Amino acid sequence: MKLLIDTNNKDYLYLALLNKKKTVAEERVATHFDQSAKLWPALDRLLRGQKVKPVALEGIVAVARGGSFSSVRIGVAVANALGYAWGIPVKDETGRYQRLGGVRQVAPRYSQPAV
Repeated sequence: MKLLIDTNNKDYLYLALLNKKKTVAEERVATHFDQSAKLWPALDRLLRGQKVKPVALEGIVAVARGGSFSSVRIGVAVANALGYAWGIPVKDETGRYQRLGGVRQVAPRYSQPAV
């Protein structure tokens, strides 16, 4: 099972548990530029609601492009941190990843500059 993290929309964040590309469970939370405050509680609800422990996850997929600079950064940073902490691979929605210091992580691809 994989965890999908999408914070690229200013109006909502989207989390899903995927099993072979099929959505098993999802959490969509209304936001307005406050994805960082609502992401952790939503992630906790999703995992606890499905009784999924991080060790059961085989990977994390982060949507790493589109949206505002900050929203992209939030999703990518959380995915990278969780992948590192939980010891599971991270990739973006196209399957890309990079290795830095032996750690696999996703690089954000911004559609607009930071303001």
